[in-house]
Amino acid sequence: MKPLHCLVRLTCIALASTYALNGIAPTHADSTATSTPTPATLQGLGIVPSNSPMAGPPVYTQQQLVEHAQRRDAGRVLAEQGRAANTISITPNDQPGSYSGLSRAVGVGAYPEPNHSPYANYCGPGQVLISNWVAPSNVPTIDTLATQEQTSQSNGTYVSNMVNPINNDANTGSFYLSAGGAASQADFNDDIAGDIYYGGRPAITQLNLYGTYNNQQIYLNGWSPKITFPHIITIYGFNFSNPPSAGDNYYYMETSGTYAGTTATGTNTYGANKLWALVQGSNVQLW
Repeated sequence: MKPLHCLVRLTCIALASTYALNGIAPTHADSTATSTPTPATLQGLGIVPSNSPMAGPPVYTQQQLVEHAQRRDAGRVLAEQGRAANTISITPNDQPGSYSGLSRAVGVGAYPEPNHSPYANYCGPGQVLISNWVAPSNVPTIDTLATQEQTSQSNGTYVSNMVNPINNDANTGSFYLSAGGAASQADFNDDIAGDIYYGGRPAITQLNLYGTYNNQQIYLNGWSPKITFPHIITIYGFNFSNPPSAGDNYYYMETSGTYAGTTATGTNTYGANKLWALVQGSNVQLW
């Protein structure tokens, strides 16, 4: 788990925010709302209790959850309009979820964590995600965020501790919440791709660094098979427009370095099906 310190501005398929596309605009949450949805309500939104030891308790309000659902539904409508406009047909082998045949990425900055102790477990703080919302000069330092999120040098960051600092520092109007993990790959794709395609914003997921896909052991880019702890990445883009034989992909920023155990610091591409296999081992999102 680790974030970055250099201020390299990245224009990944630079895209203006899509909030107002086709007249659909999400609202922001009322931070004073306090009623708690039932587990059945969460299940209906494709959310299940997280299996991650680093998830922490869910952090959301009733209003946030309502707006998350509205954003998700509006994103599905926009996706269908996008496919129709490009005369894209869907086959049974396409990526599950509402965004088959589509692609999009948003701009983020690269913030590698300092490549030495005590930063080996600092993948959590979230500078990459915040950089999409504010000017580079307004992105908090890794140490400031780590203090706000109670990051442990030995154990990393609980996702639940990231929600409020990120919303506050990025001035998102309570855009992000953490209610658990995606109930299925389709739900994961809809929530992550929905934030990107409709909201014009990146999202965060926790995952395991290793897993099994098609009966083969797989690892996140650049990581040693000997390192098995949960990890946090910021996803800033997706491409589900490839034919199945070419593979569908997510684009993410790796903030960890060689001291933490990876050789893949910076921008990365990873197969969507393989990523879901890793997510299932430590399933919690901030979206």
